[in-house]
Amino acid sequence: MGFFSRKKNVSNEFKKFDGVIEAVRRGLDGEIEIARFFERRGPTWSDHMLINRDDLVKRLKKGEKFMVGERKIYMGGTFDLIARVEIISNGGKEKLATANSPDGKVELEEAPLF
Repeated sequence: MGFFSRKKNVSNEFKKFDGVIEAVRRGLDGEIEIARFFERRGPTWSDHMLINRDDLVKRLKKGEKFMVGERKIYMGGTFDLIARVEIISNGGKEKLATANSPDGKVELEEAPLF
């Protein structure tokens, strides 16, 4: 590797994902009701879209990968990524969590409200 290598220092976890959750709307119990996200469409990204909690859980169970992050202004398909979204079991109930908030009391704490 030369001094001017083009290789970026980015982990593979952040490279391959199907959607980026930008903001959420939570209920009183801390569960997500609706998430605003961007979806990968080949080499490009969709405009922001809304998805309810049940559909998001179904897509995660199907094997799709979602990240919490935000789109950089004027940078098209470039995102500041925070953490990967996972489904965890908490007291017999499925919760959405990230590595940064593994307890799942408030789902996807990193995502701002809209």
